Amino acid sequence: MTSLLLLALLFALPAGTRAGAVGIGGKRGLDTMTVDLYVGGGTGRVLMLDTADPAYCANLVSTVTGIYYELPASQPPVRLAGLADEIADRMPDIVAVQEASLIRNQSPGALVLGGITSATNVICDYLAILVDALKARGTHYRVAAVTEEMDVEMPMLNLVTGTYGDARLTDRDAILVRAALPPGQLRVTHPQSGNFATAIQMAQAFEVINGPAKTKLPVVLCGDFNADPLHHTGTATHDAFVAAGFRDTWTATHPKAPAGGLTWGHDEFLADPSTSFVWRLDYALYRGAGLDPINSEVIDMAVDRTEHPLWTSEHAAVAAGFLFQPPRPMRVQKTATSSAQ
Repeated sequence: MTSLLLLALLFALPAGTRAGAVGIGGKRGLDTMTVDLYVGGGTGRVLMLDTADPAYCANLVSTVTGIYYELPASQPPVRLAGLADEIADRMPDIVAVQEASLIRNQSPGALVLGGITSATNVICDYLAILVDALKARGTHYRVAAVTEEMDVEMPMLNLVTGTYGDARLTDRDAILVRAALPPGQLRVTHPQSGNFATAIQMAQAFEVINGPAKTKLPVVLCGDFNADPLHHTGTATHDAFVAAGFRDTWTATHPKAPAGGLTWGHDEFLADPSTSFVWRLDYALYRGAGLDPINSEVIDMAVDRTEHPLWTSEHAAVAAGFLFQPPRPMRVQKTATSSAQ
């Protein structure tokens, strides 16, 4: 995980989104879901290598090679099929997607020879797999916005040819919206995306608060915040959003279980059923008049199989529903006056 995943997804209801079904008292309903596709391996092992070690280059190639072959072993199509089943069953209006990885390679590689040609051969496009899986289930979603978080290419050993190759990982976040809905239901206009100017998590929070979220319109923020509200991750980022007037859908709908709703902690290989969630990193925050949360649910999606992967991701998904009462225009009372001469 990385703090760069903090709050990648934001949308404002009246300024581009009209909710779908009419709910209680004329209010409209809006269902959201945040999901982490999980790349499928321990990419953080590369960052743990000692660059001062004389054997660093050899260790880098060995580590990247291991990770590269670990990713397909996590069976992304199988995991994303399970996720597509859950989305198709719930039919959320908007899906916030993290770790929508794009894996590419080239062989022979250019990096070990000092070349700069980027790998373009697509091995696995997680976002395309998910969208296609939804379409195959008769559930149509379109990609409203995509943000590229990082794009890293490193040398590896091609175990098939025995030659050096390059492995390229592009990490993306995305927003999916339901498509082909009747007029008067969900409508999205002017979608935007962007990256943070800093890698410091608290500074990122203030970028959002003082940037796209600085509006009088109702706002919903959903995604992987990488910050536990109970400070188990050692950060107070959640507090910054609360201080800015945002409320947490989990605590609002589960007032008797403020320490519940944990969403992260499956093992790297998604293979250990004894591992329990330890942090709540994924949630939805909201702010604005007329916006009322009606539910918030943690969905730990198991894959129907007896061997790993046992789950779709190391994160649980979170579904949050809202009722929205659009503000009514103010009525101006006219007073008739007359004067007598």
